[in-house]
Amino acid sequence: MAMTITIMMTILATLRSRIIIIMKMSFHLHQDTIVLIRKRNLNLIIENKRMNLLVDIIVLIRKRNLNLIIENKRMNLLVV
Repeated sequence: MAMTITIMMTILATLRSRIIIIMKMSFHLHQDTIVLIRKRNLNLIIENKRMNLLVDIIVLIRKRNLNLIIENKRMNLLVV
């Protein structure tokens, strides 16, 4: 298996005051888990609404070919 896990993302809402709501569609993680990504103090805060878990990790987000790519530098996780 590859070291990097690739996860297909479905965008549920567009940018609304720096808020993006996305749904993870993968069997590697919790299925149908809704997370909220907000930009605050030059960091991205990922909040898991189902588990009420607040993860304060720094991720890199860039847009490429109308897809949202999230790269976690700490875990080397690539989400497409």
